[in-house]
Amino acid sequence: RLGAQAGVGWYRYPGGGGKVVDPLLEDMMVEEAYFARQPRRAFTAEDITARLLLAVTNGAFALLGAGDAAEIDLAAIEGLGLPRDRPGPIALARECGAAGVLARIEALSPEDPGFWRPAPALRAEAG
Repeated sequence: RLGAQAGVGWYRYPGGGGKVVDPLLEDMMVEEAYFARQPRRAFTAEDITARLLLAVTNGAFALLGAGDAAEIDLAAIEGLGLPRDRPGPIALARECGAAGVLARIEALSPEDPGFWRPAPALRAEAG
């Protein structure tokens, strides 16, 4: 599932035309949600953005033992294409309040405790 160039990815591209939802992928997602006991629900663009930023921030704090915060922020900006004129995930969490970031991640934890496990450095930062 390599995307449009291969003709199939998140979507299918039949006959080189526009994208259409892949029914096989839809069925797989419904099945996996069922076995994970996760109800299907709609997410707004803001919900998705917030969850992505929380995951990136938690991951950045997980790396703090292996590097400097400024280096990790720069790697996130360069590697993930985050805006260069904005702070990186660690600086942003410190600016906005690490305790609030931690609380939001902990609120998501019941959905998937393995994925939404707060990084120890984030807990320490939140005090």
